[in-house]
Amino acid sequence: YLLIADLHNNLRTRRLRPNRYTKIYRFKKQRIRRFFYVKWKWDVFDVAPVWKRYFQTVPLSFSKTDFQLRKFQADPAIVKQLKRDIPVLASGQKCILIYPGARHFTKRWPLEYYRQLISMILERTQYTIILGGSKDESAYIQPLTRLDQNRVFDTSGKYSLFENFVLVSLCDLIISNNVYGCISTIYRASKARHKIKNSNYVSHPWRKH
Repeated sequence: YLLIADLHNNLRTRRLRPNRYTKIYRFKKQRIRRFFYVKWKWDVFDVAPVWKRYFQTVPLSFSKTDFQLRKFQADPAIVKQLKRDIPVLASGQKCILIYPGARHFTKRWPLEYYRQLISMILERTQYTIILGGSKDESAYIQPLTRLDQNRVFDTSGKYSLFENFVLVSLCDLIISNNVYGCISTIYRASKARHKIKNSNYVSHPWRKH
């Protein structure tokens, strides 16, 4: 590869070494800032949020390279399928897409907090909730649908990653842990001009909320 963006920047990825053909840009984790925030809730540094720093990892000037940014184009066939599977998407009602899961336990916002959040949304707004995630997360997510089976829909494990990109583009707000583990989802959501709420900095179970 000519360029590697190391977004993990851990002991395993440190085995990657640059050479005369390859440049490596590593994500700055701001470990000291994170320690102060987790230990004493001191937000002592004015640092951009994680998803913005992902993009800043590679200092590319797109006007001076062959790289191009393209607006995400949803496949009409997938849009049609999603609207058929989730009728609320075709009705014009406002929808909030929530990805409650995360591969690592420490990156999950506690399920009880999602239960409280969804209950509040259902009580105070007319929004419909769509839950997303992988097949492995279905059992974790399923209890949230019991809050209101007419306004909370579970799509976990039903769609591919690309189909989830399209689902993102059809919703009005996204809430997720750790940007759903994939910066592409956030990128496509931002290109679709959606608001994104990231619970990453309040996701750890040992933190007080």
